[in-house]
Amino acid sequence: MPQQKNQRQLALRELTNTVNEAVTFFIETEESLSDGYQSAREVLSHLVFWHREYVAIAQALVDGCKPELKKGTYAELNAEATCAFEGKTMKELARLFVQYQKRLEEALQCLPDWEVMYPVKYGGRLKCVAERLPAIESHIRNHIRKLQRAERRGEDWVRAYYPEET
Repeated sequence: MPQQKNQRQLALRELTNTVNEAVTFFIETEESLSDGYQSAREVLSHLVFWHREYVAIAQALVDGCKPELKKGTYAELNAEATCAFEGKTMKELARLFVQYQKRLEEALQCLPDWEVMYPVKYGGRLKCVAERLPAIESHIRNHIRKLQRAERRGEDWVRAYYPEET
């Protein structure tokens, strides 16, 4: 049991560290920076949107309820995320991201069984909490890496590899 608790704490700490690194990146980055698919602003909106969902799902699990899951493709839901936060500045979005991460941590620390299924959207892949957290952390880290690569290589590189559709 103590080993399991240590693994949980490590997973939560790793996710929190990644969220904090992402926030630092977004605060210092132009919102128009594009990785060829999404701008930094769209990525941050999408990450905040999903973190809000993760909190709601985790809280439902803690309360012993069936989570209400979003329906639609990831592309549709990500577009919804962009619209949902269009009035927020990058700093406001970054603050929300940190707040949702704290709420997620609090909820997950109240969850006694990390083997319970933790879905993220209707019809999506099922994973237990212990599997879902590393997937969330990896998802955030991958978005940051793509944007950092685009930032290093410049707009010409992005346009060469991801030409805009006409």
